[in-house]
Amino acid sequence: MVSGRRLGERGLGRTGCLFWILVLVAAGYFGADVGAIYVRKWRIEDEVKTQAAFAANLTDETIRRRLLDRVEQLDLPPQARNIFIRRTVRPTEIRIRLSYPEVVELPFLVRDIEFTIDVSQRL
Repeated sequence: MVSGRRLGERGLGRTGCLFWILVLVAAGYFGADVGAIYVRKWRIEDEVKTQAAFAANLTDETIRRRLLDRVEQLDLPPQARNIFIRRTVRPTEIRIRLSYPEVVELPFLVRDIEFTIDVSQRL
């Protein structure tokens, strides 16, 4: 006996370690795809908030053009091009809204996720 272990146990420990390494690699591989979808969502949401913050000095068409440029840069689905912009007088504010679907594909699972970004900002 070497340090309290039998010879057969050593091989089982290595197999178990390799199994968990494989699980972690698979989680990282598939998690990166899912993570990329959410990173794109956060980036377009940040751009919508930025445009709303500066809306008092911008026209709706300028805001729309900037958001469409960002949609193209992020390679979002075509539905994200349908951008709703509305200004109100009382209270003086702007509302910017867009919605688009994303498809998450994992082994044995395909899921559709609908993202909606809806930002209101006082002017």
